[in-house]
Amino acid sequence: MEKRKYNIDLLRIISIIFIILSHYVYHGNIVENSTVTGNIWLALLISICGKLGANIFVLISGYFYKENKLKFSKIIKMDLKVIFYSVLICVIFKSFNIGEVTLKNWICSVIPLISGLYWFFTAYVGLYLISPILNYLINNVESKILRRIIIYGFILLSVIPTFTSFDPWYSDVIWFIYVYIVGAYIRLNEENKYKKYYKIIALIFVIIIFVLTLSIYYFSMKINALKAGIYHFTAITSSFLFGLAVIHLLIFKDIKINNNNLNKMIKIITPHLLYVYILHDNPLVRDVLWNILKCKEMSNNAFMIINMITSVIIIFVTSVIIDIFIDVIFDKIKYNKIEEILNKIMLKINL
Repeated sequence: MEKRKYNIDLLRIISIIFIILSHYVYHGNIVENSTVTGNIWLALLISICGKLGANIFVLISGYFYKENKLKFSKIIKMDLKVIFYSVLICVIFKSFNIGEVTLKNWICSVIPLISGLYWFFTAYVGLYLISPILNYLINNVESKILRRIIIYGFILLSVIPTFTSFDPWYSDVIWFIYVYIVGAYIRLNEENKYKKYYKIIALIFVIIIFVLTLSIYYFSMKINALKAGIYHFTAITSSFLFGLAVIHLLIFKDIKINNNNLNKMIKIITPHLLYVYILHDNPLVRDVLWNILKCKEMSNNAFMIINMITSVIIIFVTSVIIDIFIDVIFDKIKYNKIEEILNKIMLKINL
């Protein structure tokens, strides 16, 4: 068995932290509410993180394509846990009269995968279902053909939407499929000819995205129609943003982590990352969470950055602890036996 890549697991953790950071900005409406120039600039810079984190997460899945074996039992088990959290949140909010729990909330919570309650979860499962076909393609086509697929895909799915806003073929799953293939290609071509330039390239990408986003923001103050496009260059298909995600993977795949204590911590945290997203970005939780953390009030405060960092730490740590606690309870009721039972059923019906 191949040795665990704690460096990539660490990048996975960072990607989730990026996502929480961006949610602070987006759901906290920092840019819309702030009149403090420094806070606005910081918020626009942090806005890069959200879809960057999503791209990194999927790139990593592609990077580990050899280890990705389709198991329907895994999907069912994962979906059951997401249903558990979604319904539990509805029950808690209804019981304590927190916000308004509508019929739509209940329905979406019972069928989160189909309803798209969590867009990333739905798209990620879609990618997982199609991964055997992708893995076969990756393993059996010539390297030059795979390279052409990546180049043509980049032009169609990223370059054209980034520079023209013309994107009739976009879907989350199609984009995830493309990102997965790129991640797998990186795994197949481990040689880093330009390794010494990666950090400089990353910085250039960040500067380009930030300057373009900042420019659109200031132009939108005079041209109202531009307000809808403030985050255009931080979109998930943005060429610069995707390039930045690729650079992150290229940098981290060669990092060596020799600290055993850090490795143990990474190993404990990694299995709970998806549920950090599920817990803090549930629509009901989202409406309340960012008010509790006083994002709107802090948007004009000189100490907003402290509030932001503190909020992200609280959300991340609390979510991980909750999921660890739930796993302990599930172990007591033999929940993990579900996957074993489902695997046996799948084997009998040849799935």
